[in-house]
Amino acid sequence: EILLFMIVEVTCGTPGI
Repeated sequence: EILLFMIVEVTCGTPGI
């Protein structure tokens, strides 16, 4: 995944987004 996407996943707690 993209780094930004990884940060969003950790923040939102929703993998795949």
